[in-house]
Amino acid sequence: MTIFKGKSIGDPKYAPVKGTVFNQLFYFKKLHDYHAQLAKTHPTMRLLAPNQSELYRIDVRNIEHILKTNFDKYSKGKYNQDIITDLFGEGIFAVDGDKWKQQRKIASYEFSTRVLRDFSCSVFRKNASKLVRVISEFSHEGLVFDMQDLQMRCALDSIFKVGFGTELNSFDESNALIYWRYVDPIWNLKTCDGRTADAPDVLPDGHKVEKGDGVYYLAYAMGRMSSIWGEDVDEFCPERWINNGIFQPESPFKFVAFHAGPRMCLGKDFAYRQMKIVAMCVLNFYNQEMIEYSLSSSFLTTTMANL
Repeated sequence: MTIFKGKSIGDPKYAPVKGTVFNQLFYFKKLHDYHAQLAKTHPTMRLLAPNQSELYRIDVRNIEHILKTNFDKYSKGKYNQDIITDLFGEGIFAVDGDKWKQQRKIASYEFSTRVLRDFSCSVFRKNASKLVRVISEFSHEGLVFDMQDLQMRCALDSIFKVGFGTELNSFDESNALIYWRYVDPIWNLKTCDGRTADAPDVLPDGHKVEKGDGVYYLAYAMGRMSSIWGEDVDEFCPERWINNGIFQPESPFKFVAFHAGPRMCLGKDFAYRQMKIVAMCVLNFYNQEMIEYSLSSSFLTTTMANL
């Protein structure tokens, strides 16, 4: 098959091959856990596509190399832009080069204005109140519910209202369709949001990258790796980020929830502000009880962090 030709399979200079992009069709509903399981034994790996390799990585050194050190060698690339243009047009999420620099400059200014901060806080408070009302309804009925799902809906409602002036209810269907394009073979065998190598490169772990290869970091998997966070990675231990009572933030290349490097998410401070508002509202009114649950993740993520 042409998908295997010219891909240097078995060559130790290249990341090991762990399948093809077709694999992701079988694991679509549990894609995050599928990637995490592979990453436990292969911190840098490849899935093969017809015209290039797709590199997936959790190695912090490689992530910093691509997102910062060699930033100019990697771009969105036509491969990814073809997927997201229908949704984002030529907006900041989809473009590179001068177009991105111009929009980033404008967006940076807008995010620093008091008007936006005040408006966003009003949106956060409104949606936190909606969340409390929904929880109240479940509570009165004595129902069990997925708190993570409710928090995700609350967060995305706020993001889209502040960023795009629209509610998620009119947005989530198109977002799901765009996400499906990344694994649907009818839509050119796409995989997930990432960068494209514009020139050959060698990663800090020694693996080669060819021009045109896709490179992706696995944020969900990274948050579950003992190689990154220690043997107690699965334990709830907020003390790991506290030293002498003071919060100690981790490197953004280790905690990549807000991306890192020149394209770090401009909304990071807004996200923390929303988190504090929601936590204050929920914890003030309710005591929560954890029931038996599955660690498997079936939720879809958005492609918003990579500004």
